[in-house]
Amino acid sequence: MLQPTAQAQRHGRPDGLQLGYTHDSTLLLEVQVDKNRYYFGEPDLRKMTRYSISAADPLDGRMHAFEGVDLEELTRKTRALALLGSIEVSFGKRQKFSLPSGSDLIVLDVMDRNKIQGHVPYYLVARIPGRSDLLLKEVTCITIFP
Repeated sequence: MLQPTAQAQRHGRPDGLQLGYTHDSTLLLEVQVDKNRYYFGEPDLRKMTRYSISAADPLDGRMHAFEGVDLEELTRKTRALALLGSIEVSFGKRQKFSLPSGSDLIVLDVMDRNKIQGHVPYYLVARIPGRSDLLLKEVTCITIFP
């Protein structure tokens, strides 16, 4: 069976890299800051400071233990100086959600001690002041506007 890989494309992205898969067919997480794009895979996230949290699944209400990386850690890796104006998260099947500044955001890749499985193995939990936690599944891109 052939494994999809990142490859050059003729149309679309100016950097010539098609948002593709890693060698093990998992999608890369894209972080956009000031029109610059950065990509992270599971091995990249494993090298960063990890956090553990509990959050409820919005579909069934069950609590799960998650592990992941704070968005500030990812943005430090991108060398972004002016950060966290407004944030837009692309997830699921072409869904987008805007988050207010001041939210604590953690990119999750482990649920109940197991690597999140599937085509898009990244979730995001947003801890928004004055609201309950928001869990977004299948996160593909986080865009930060200054």
